Amino acid sequence: MPIKAVLFDLDDTLIPEEMPDREALLAVAERVRKRFGVRAEEFATTADRRAVELWRTNPVPAKARDIGLGHLEGLWGRFDAADPFLGALRDWIPAYRRETWRGALLRHDIRDGAFSTGIGRAFQEERRARMAAFSDAATVLSRLRDDGYRLGLVTNGAPLVQREKLEASGLAGYFHRVVVSGDVGFGKPDSRVFIAALDGLAVGPEDAVMVGNRLERDIQGARNAGIRSVLIRRRGLASGSGPSPEFEISSLEELPALLG
Repeated sequence: MPIKAVLFDLDDTLIPEEMPDREALLAVAERVRKRFGVRAEEFATTADRRAVELWRTNPVPAKARDIGLGHLEGLWGRFDAADPFLGALRDWIPAYRRETWRGALLRHDIRDGAFSTGIGRAFQEERRARMAAFSDAATVLSRLRDDGYRLGLVTNGAPLVQREKLEASGLAGYFHRVVVSGDVGFGKPDSRVFIAALDGLAVGPEDAVMVGNRLERDIQGARNAGIRSVLIRRRGLASGSGPSPEFEISSLEELPALLG
């Protein structure tokens, strides 16, 4: 398997995403329980559903879907006003956040504007406090880079959001090329986002492999671009549906030997 470059997904491949999202929601929901007696699990579910409902009304739904920007990121992330798309979204975000928390509380017959504002801010703090890499990420990235591989990151989402995650995790310095879907206007599984990463690494599809945790985005996208793929199946996380990868691993620690 002669490989010159290794591309990585970010969320739930190198850093946890699903678990921190849930933990941050539950942390805020616990404040609701202590103040108003609503079960934390119940309020967390209510808030998540309310956010999903409102997210569908954002001013650029097709673009948000194309770059893979999620409703919970909308509740805490930063967005760049310089981009016409992200600027429109940024202008809409304050109302989205306000109505998410206000509406979730109303569904439990709670009318407290100051408390609603407070838990909105608390969610942002709780989510940012949970940015960290998986325990196997830094060691493996360091080894691969020392072994001479060109390392690239291909991630869906808004540029400021994804780069904040990357910096906070301590992994930013390992990559020769970082491509965020919001920077290029299209996301995985579109082959163009992978080709943009390969061009930046000065390698062809035949010289690279993609490592990710989602079949429909990472594995399908790699196939669309003519890149071999490695699916990482982390415990407790679903891989979705899509084509079969060339290889599967359960930990990044298996990757160096696989690349050979």
